[in-house]
Amino acid sequence: GDLPEALRLMRMAAEATSPHDVESLAWHYAQVGKILLKMGDRDGAAREFARANYFFPGHPDAREGIAQMEG
Repeated sequence: GDLPEALRLMRMAAEATSPHDVESLAWHYAQVGKILLKMGDRDGAAREFARANYFFPGHPDAREGIAQMEG
């Protein structure tokens, strides 16, 4: 329900994730993208899905988000 708070917490979780755990980073950034998309921030969502895909190319959540942006 509280999307701004969910966004804040997910960003904190992403920042706390080890830079060596690229799969987790991709998951967290994709979740940030999904929240931003629900909030109507398509540019921000696209940026986060691209970031997720950068860290872990082909990550399922990143691919799903990119597909939603294109569809």
